[in-house]
Amino acid sequence: MSEKTPSRAKRLAALAFVRLFALMPLWLAHAVGAALGFVASLLPTRERATAATNIALCFHDQDAAWQKRLLRHHYVETGKAFAETCGIWTRPGDTYLSKIRRVEGFELLKAARESGDGVLLLVPHLGNWEIAANWCTSRFPVTGLYRPGKYAEIDTIMRSGREQYMGTAVPTDASGVRAMVKTLAGGGTLFILPDHEPDLTGGEFAPLFGVPALTGTLTSKLVNGKRPIRTLLLYAKRLPWAEGWELVFREADAKLRNEDLGESLAALNRSVEALIRECPEQYQWTYKRFKRRPKGMPKVYTR
Repeated sequence: MSEKTPSRAKRLAALAFVRLFALMPLWLAHAVGAALGFVASLLPTRERATAATNIALCFHDQDAAWQKRLLRHHYVETGKAFAETCGIWTRPGDTYLSKIRRVEGFELLKAARESGDGVLLLVPHLGNWEIAANWCTSRFPVTGLYRPGKYAEIDTIMRSGREQYMGTAVPTDASGVRAMVKTLAGGGTLFILPDHEPDLTGGEFAPLFGVPALTGTLTSKLVNGKRPIRTLLLYAKRLPWAEGWELVFREADAKLRNEDLGESLAALNRSVEALIRECPEQYQWTYKRFKRRPKGMPKVYTR
């Protein structure tokens, strides 16, 4: 069975975990998720090897002990993230939206929304992007890309949870791009996850933590189009002791608006990097962000 098509046993096990965590109050889900994450951090899995490689690449200026601590904390936070997201998908919206304790940079969003221009929200895989998206879509219409997951049973639950709100999901193809352009042209709000590795035809290499990373060109092309748009970054930072989340809005690097595509892509990655540095333990380090390499450079992942 290939990695893209998990076995029926794996799919059913994953579905069971989702339903189990969904029944738990947030404090218990976090406690169990953190414990499972800690155990996972000790196992010699491919995902752990990927996370360790990414951390070593991005924080090469830190010693091995610091990198090891970050790896352990990352797994604990990842366990919490999975556990809490099960509830976000399956419980009534207000259950978790009420646990957003504060919003930093709200004035940035307010000004962008009141400008009449299209608003582009860049939401990297940091903190809990599901609750960040839900908070926004519960207040105003949002359009975002949707790509089905490899676990069909969980994908059904995820889509059902997201449909509690007024978000519009568009496919990751040419029709989806047209829908995004139309959204921005009409003064609407668009969500993009800017730290996915694209296909070679849809990206160019730009530095991320000083490491060449194949970076999608769509964001830069939208920002530098004919119509003015407002661009912000957003993430939901998980607070300690199951307190909830803090939403954080940030201005994007000013050089993202640059006709030179290379400069714009570098600014995009600097914007993402700045957010990651705020709480690196809550970033998705298990993703093979540097899988594709510039011609002539060696691979960084051995598994």
